[in-house]
Amino acid sequence: MAELAGVFVLSLVVEAGLAWWSDPRLLLLLLGVWIYLGAMSCEFGIPHWLKAHPGVYLLSHMVIMPLLHLYASGFDWLPQQGSPPPGLGWLMATSFSNGIVIEIGRKLRSPVDEENGVETYSHLWGIRRAVGIWWGILLLTLILASFTAAQIQFRWPVVISLGLLLLVALASGQQFLSRQAPQQGKNLQSLSALWTLVLYFMLGMAPLIGRSL
Repeated sequence: MAELAGVFVLSLVVEAGLAWWSDPRLLLLLLGVWIYLGAMSCEFGIPHWLKAHPGVYLLSHMVIMPLLHLYASGFDWLPQQGSPPPGLGWLMATSFSNGIVIEIGRKLRSPVDEENGVETYSHLWGIRRAVGIWWGILLLTLILASFTAAQIQFRWPVVISLGLLLLVALASGQQFLSRQAPQQGKNLQSLSALWTLVLYFMLGMAPLIGRSL
């Protein structure tokens, strides 16, 4: 435990050092991330209430995603212009929504795969409702990503690529609902991971590659 504590403290020092080296103002953003992570670790002081309200639990824990994006992007915009670029809000909203995609996608299971004591959204909400919500959040993420991509004149490549993946998700989800075969929920988990990789590639690397050609 002492070694783990030492590694933890060292990581905090390194994070703070990098922030200070880039721009001391980044320490304020980093502090915000640390405070929220600390609050999450103790379930905001209301663990039993959050456990009884899984939707609120999910949303409260996903707030860390836009906070991390705000901090990470700050290494670019804070030293350069001192204030966030106009489109950053769309990126933060996209990251929040996509975090929900990942979280729900990894907790969808066939009835035969459900385990006692393991809370999944397919168990808490019912399998059809859980898959329906997952579909809805995928669509919401696509819409938010389209507005994010519009800030860098890359909307249609993002819409087309994610739109095709959404069609795959609809088909995979329907197959999952129809068969409910053992281990089939892993397909939706893998699809959520692929969705995330494509999302960030299309918002980050693809525009850079396209402009360098």
